[in-house]
Amino acid sequence: MAIDSPLDQAQVVLANEQRQKSPATEPLKKVVSFVSTISEALAALKAGNVPRATFKASDSVKAVAEVLGDSQSEFLLKIVVSELQRLQERFEQLSEKHQEFLNTDWLSLFVDADRKARQTRTREKVGRLARILCNAAEADPPPHADEVEEMLRLAMYLNDFDVLVLREAVRVQRQLIEGQREMPSQYEAITSWQRGEWGKLPLSKNDVDSSCGKLQSLGLLMRLEQPNNQNSFAPVSNKYLLLYRGLRFVTAVRESAAHAADQTGR
Repeated sequence: MAIDSPLDQAQVVLANEQRQKSPATEPLKKVVSFVSTISEALAALKAGNVPRATFKASDSVKAVAEVLGDSQSEFLLKIVVSELQRLQERFEQLSEKHQEFLNTDWLSLFVDADRKARQTRTREKVGRLARILCNAAEADPPPHADEVEEMLRLAMYLNDFDVLVLREAVRVQRQLIEGQREMPSQYEAITSWQRGEWGKLPLSKNDVDSSCGKLQSLGLLMRLEQPNNQNSFAPVSNKYLLLYRGLRFVTAVRESAAHAADQTGR
């Protein structure tokens, strides 16, 4: 297989890994090793041999981290390769600037995303990392690498509930900030926020408020001053305004154009 494009290189990496080990048996061997190591560590601890117990426990943690890391890395690569197949097929038709981005900055971002994927337990986060990569790869003109890197970093901080809350904020406030040079009025911001279906989210009122506070700390939402007639029994006690950075993140983790086209064609 030719390896002229970034996705060709990614496919070669995945193929080599699959040839070198069986996905079904290799993790099992490591899990069995983990169980035996824990048993040995416990036995050493009971015998008063703390250094050996610590060594065995450390070995176990490394083994589990390796299994999970390999699994998440492969999951990321499979999504990216499958969703960007069409982009690979027309690689030579892309602009010179687009090709240069894919062959330089994008590959560096892929390495960064892979490193992050190996550090997380949830595949939902890995999926968001993959969508950020895919959307960045498809964008023409290509985005700034620093901005994509920032989106990857945010993807590691936000859990599924945070993303649900942020998406609802985008749904009700997108029109207030998209393409606008000035901030909306306090009235517009509060009124639009109150249209959110916060009570329908699978979260308690306190959890929604907690997520909003977290999103504010990351610069994705801005808390608004409370009006005098504030209803303390509303689904969300505090009111917020979506910031452009929050809109960028939700846009970055949307389904890629290639994936959407594949789904439509089925």
